[in-house]
Amino acid sequence: MNCLRAPAVAGRRYLVLLTICGGVLGLASSAAAAPILSGTYLTNIAFSCQAVVTADSNTGLFTFKNSAALGATGGGPGTLAFDPDNATFSQTGVSYEMSNVLEEFTGGGKKGNKVKSGAISASGNYSNTGTTLSLSAGGETSVYDTVYGSVDLNNIAHAFVATTKYDHDRCMFTVQAQSQ
Repeated sequence: MNCLRAPAVAGRRYLVLLTICGGVLGLASSAAAAPILSGTYLTNIAFSCQAVVTADSNTGLFTFKNSAALGATGGGPGTLAFDPDNATFSQTGVSYEMSNVLEEFTGGGKKGNKVKSGAISASGNYSNTGTTLSLSAGGETSVYDTVYGSVDLNNIAHAFVATTKYDHDRCMFTVQAQSQ
C-alpha cells in the first residue's frame, strides 16, 4: 500500500498529505460530536522542512552535511476522498517540491534541487475527532491538529484545515480541504 508520499527530496521520503483549499466558514466545537468526513474534497498541500547548516566558529562559513540538510518546500493540488462507513481514504494529486537552498560552487558543482513534480496516489484508513485527523497508510500513521469548517445537517464537514509536524520537528505539513 503506497503511503501519502511526495517525490523523494534529497534521497528521503516524507509522509505527506494533500492540502485542501477553501475557506473555513465556521468552527466545529471540540465539545460537539466529531464532524464526519465523507465524499471527495479538493486539496492543495503545503509543506516545509528547515535547512540545517553547520557554522564554522573560526571562519563563519556555513556548510551542509548532505543534500537532506538543504531543507525542502513544496505543495500541490489533488483530491482526498473519505468513506466513513469503512473508515478509509484515497488520495490523488501532484506534488511540487524543491530544496530550500540551491548551492552553486565556484568549481561548477551544485547541491540541491530545483522544482520537481510527481504524482501522488495513496489509500489507507482514517479516524478523526473534533480536533484531530489521523491517517494511516503503508504502516505509518500521521496525526494532524485539525479545525473543521461548517457542517451540514448530517454533521458532514464542508471544509477542514489540518497541520502536523514530522522529521524530528524539523518539518511541518498543512492540509486545507474543501468538499466538491
